[in-house]
Amino acid sequence: MTALIFDTWGDETVSKNYFHFKLGYLLPVASHCLRNRAKILARSEPVICRSCSPALDAVLHQLAEILCLPIELEDKAAPIFRTAQAKLMPRWDMHFGRRRLLDIAENGVNDPDRRPVATQPAIDARNTATKRPMDRLRQRFFLRASCARVDKEMQVVRHALQNRLGIEQRMSENQASSVLILRRAPSQPQSQERDIVSGAARRALVGTDTLQHQVTSIGLPADVYEPGSDTLRGQIKRFSQCRGVIALRGAEIANCFWMARGAFLIIANPKAMGRLHRMHNRFFERLGLSVQEIEPLFENEKDYRISANQLEGALETVVAASDCYQRTDASKLGLQI
Repeated sequence: MTALIFDTWGDETVSKNYFHFKLGYLLPVASHCLRNRAKILARSEPVICRSCSPALDAVLHQLAEILCLPIELEDKAAPIFRTAQAKLMPRWDMHFGRRRLLDIAENGVNDPDRRPVATQPAIDARNTATKRPMDRLRQRFFLRASCARVDKEMQVVRHALQNRLGIEQRMSENQASSVLILRRAPSQPQSQERDIVSGAARRALVGTDTLQHQVTSIGLPADVYEPGSDTLRGQIKRFSQCRGVIALRGAEIANCFWMARGAFLIIANPKAMGRLHRMHNRFFERLGLSVQEIEPLFENEKDYRISANQLEGALETVVAASDCYQRTDASKLGLQI
């Protein structure tokens, strides 16, 4: 049996966060299973994955159902994760941090983001200028190969799961596809047991029905959607076929992974949270999304609202950019994932 390790890098909170769980474990597990599907079926043995929480464990079981493969869950301290057969899953969420380092290494980009970026293995981009030419060449080679490999794996996983579910990305073919206005799900019980507040209990976007009415009034079909209450199958379908997404900053934006290139994202980013991390910006960039960041109005200790003027201005920007993208040859815009 093969055990697949979730490399939390010593920070166990990432195993409870849906964004890091999905990009740092769920999708790499899917990639491993797709590459080794024939071997897994021939051995008639389950793939052993790490149990993270009841809600996230359910997502792993839903992935197993989609792939028609046996997956069993064990506690992180289980002995099987310390055997020679155990495999460390690559952290795709940190892949976008490596892309920033590649930009610095190849182009000498002066990156204003001074926060540390985790890499695997760790590379300190600040010392790039002082490295010997051969060291810099090796660094660029490693980063370029690593980024290209993960880009390809993400493309394969996305298309493979969509194909297994019979889902097509309709945004570019059907301009009547809905705009999804995301409503955060209530905090999961297992998070409360761990004194971790998540979902709407932590931050919530209020006035979603008003936003839906405003979006539909300009001729764009819109639905209020709660991804946290839907299955993995349902999330893949809704995000694959949407025209765009309006959401409060949170773990739900990991589902943008399924969106078609050229779709748009309006993300309400509370001032207290600071600007979006470069990891998120690179994530949206590689997906080919048109992104507009706005600062929502503060209602109370956890509720935020998007004003009519904010939404109108953001929609005007992203819809124009999205329409422009549809008239542009996507092959000229870099590697697709």
